[in-house]
Amino acid sequence: MKRIIAILVMGTFCLGAAWAAYQAAAPVLPPLSRYVPSGALLYLEAKNFSSVLADWDSSSEKKEWLHSSDYEVFSRSRLFLRLKDAGDKFTAAAGLPPDMNILHQVAGTQSALALFDIGKLQFLYITRLPSANGMQSALWQTRSKFETRNAGELNFSTVMILNRKRKLPSPSVEIICFSRLAKI
Repeated sequence: MKRIIAILVMGTFCLGAAWAAYQAAAPVLPPLSRYVPSGALLYLEAKNFSSVLADWDSSSEKKEWLHSSDYEVFSRSRLFLRLKDAGDKFTAAAGLPPDMNILHQVAGTQSALALFDIGKLQFLYITRLPSANGMQSALWQTRSKFETRNAGELNFSTVMILNRKRKLPSPSVEIICFSRLAKI
């Protein structure tokens, strides 16, 4: 009996040591909030946005929402019409519509959305997406239309859609896509 207990204790100890070694070897990724500028009115973070999005698409709540009177009212709201207008401008600038297909392609695991000014449609979306998935997305395929910028060791692309009604140089929508590039 003592021998069985000793074997179980040793097995538990070995399993605990292996788990600790695994945890120590796994890289600790910085939180996405580190990349978000201060001043966001709302900050949302999801551990697995891709999974949340898939659950929403297959839910009965989505079907009920799309057929509800609340959605009908929302679809006539000023915010909805401004989002549609911004989507049309994004389509014209980037050459692809910001629809659910694109959202599924860029929905990674850990994701963050920061809203800065809902009236001006200022937001930032960041996600951790495996390189292979990101490079297969339609957004990546149209990257040549984006302006490349550097900030320290981080290279990113941005597309600015100017407010054509007022012809002002300030952007009404700015989409930023981050991609880490290895130093050569």
